[in-house]
Amino acid sequence: MRTLRLAILGSLLTLPATALAESHESAPEPYVAPVQGWMVAEKPTGVQTVRQVLPSTGVLAAAGQTIIYMNHVGTTLSPGDNDARTNRSTLVSQTTAVPAWSTTQAKWDQIMSCVRNMWAPFNVVVTDVDPGNVPHYESIVTTQPGVIGMDPNVGGVSPFTIGCNVIPNSIVFTFADAFGGDAETICEVVGQETAHSFGADHELLASDPMTYLQYNGLQSFKDQSVSCGEYQSRQCGLQGECGTNQNSYQFLMQRIGPAGTDTIPTVAITSPADGATVAPGFAVSASASDDGAVARVELWIDGALAETLSSAPFTFTTSPSLSAGAHQVETRAYDSGEQVGTAQITVQLSTSGGGGDGTGGNPDDPGAGGNPDDPSPSELVSGCSAGGGSGSSLGLLGLALVGLLARRRRA
Repeated sequence: MRTLRLAILGSLLTLPATALAESHESAPEPYVAPVQGWMVAEKPTGVQTVRQVLPSTGVLAAAGQTIIYMNHVGTTLSPGDNDARTNRSTLVSQTTAVPAWSTTQAKWDQIMSCVRNMWAPFNVVVTDVDPGNVPHYESIVTTQPGVIGMDPNVGGVSPFTIGCNVIPNSIVFTFADAFGGDAETICEVVGQETAHSFGADHELLASDPMTYLQYNGLQSFKDQSVSCGEYQSRQCGLQGECGTNQNSYQFLMQRIGPAGTDTIPTVAITSPADGATVAPGFAVSASASDDGAVARVELWIDGALAETLSSAPFTFTTSPSLSAGAHQVETRAYDSGEQVGTAQITVQLSTSGGGGDGTGGNPDDPGAGGNPDDPSPSELVSGCSAGGGSGSSLGLLGLALVGLLARRRRA
């Protein structure tokens, strides 16, 4: 019996070690991206762009409307098969915090407008609002390539497949510091890197964003068949497997499709009126409509985003700390395709007690200035102050002297 007890006790003591060993054996292996190489090309400026070579996906067309999320606010990426919905990328080998690119709102608006115009012919929505867990492509604009462990000369990077396939939910990078923060150049690099994820190769056409040739002007996808290559003609694709020539416009049209006929939303500021005088913390009401659905309405004060509402009623409350003086009030209405309609007014903010209805106060209220046709309290007391003090004492003294003289005359 004692021998049996010892055997049982010994087996119990070995259970934690056995469980630990099993747990260790079943621990997931670190993710290793199926990278088959890197293609590096250098621009005349010395800045490089890089393609990460991946095996074929077999995908030759994007599904449904394509969303391109322009991200300059930073994110955290984990290694894994490319999926912008879950922040996974083959371009990082470990969990990586990608910093924001700090720039002015005006410059970012310029970049967004440029990118939207570049993709306008296609069935594409370009947005800088994270779409979340819906299919989309992500173009990250950040500071330097070192943040994801790349050479300091790199200005942009995208995955690219053997076979020039579409990489669903791909994530690409543009490193703004490499271009001195120039809005037009950043826009063009965003265009090239994003198009790589749809399978477009480099081509020998200077006016097209897929080029390495110098061009004095804003590039756009051209409906023109030209040779692929960086500085010399070559077959398209990593192994010459994608044809002799490329027409970037028609290539993307086949992969993405043409733009729809969606109309721009309409928006109007219903209150306050243009030119009104308002009080601190005044409310702004807007109405918005679209042939489809209004996705959101934004309030902008003096060129800065103040508040966003995703459903009616579109009534905003402004900051009570706004300074006195003139302010520009703007509302922007977006549809599901990120088309935008705008409305603007100018108001005068008064901090001296004026009402928020633009009247500057109640004229019947003495505290607000009163009615100039009504006598003032001081006028009702023979020009003397109605309050206490020396004026009141002198008035009483005068009345006493008048009474004394009258009594002397009667005597």
